[in-house]
Amino acid sequence: GQRLVAVGVDKLVTSSDGGVTWPDVTFIGGVNTLESILWDGARFVSVGSGGRVFRSLDGISWSSVSIPGGPALKGVAWSGAVYVAVASGGSVFTSADAVSWSAPLAVSPTTLQAVEWDGSQFVAVVVAGAIFTSPDGSTWTDRSLGISQSFNDVHWTGTELVAAASGGKIYTSLDGAAWDEESSGTTRR
Repeated sequence: GQRLVAVGVDKLVTSSDGGVTWPDVTFIGGVNTLESILWDGARFVSVGSGGRVFRSLDGISWSSVSIPGGPALKGVAWSGAVYVAVASGGSVFTSADAVSWSAPLAVSPTTLQAVEWDGSQFVAVVVAGAIFTSPDGSTWTDRSLGISQSFNDVHWTGTELVAAASGGKIYTSLDGAAWDEESSGTTRR
């Protein structure tokens, strides 16, 4: 059946019945907030505070590694060849196996809030309203929109990128370079 995993403060919870019940709780100890999780086709990978990266083949048994320096990791994405984790302080970390991670690469002067893979590039959004793209996780291009809103998240729908920003703003893009503002119907965050 389908297994779902949700992350939060000090725990991962798992559901095997499509989200009706969440009986499996894994406590990760300490003051660790997990910010993002993905399924790469073979394993779950989750990132969070203290530079912690958690991995699991089944969503129940977890192992972890820590990125040196303990960065506050905010998001993780997988291209099929490389993982990219983004952090507060504007750093990016890359890994081929979610175990050994690169030294930090400074991409932005402020927090990289989320990252997504759209099939051909990584797209990272920044708290300060900027967007960056990269084909490989190592070389990044600034695609800033010149807006005052802070971005909260970005997702690939299969046909377009959707970025959510403060003030109820939504931005869409087919290529990560040109972005259009869409109406969300709200001014809430």
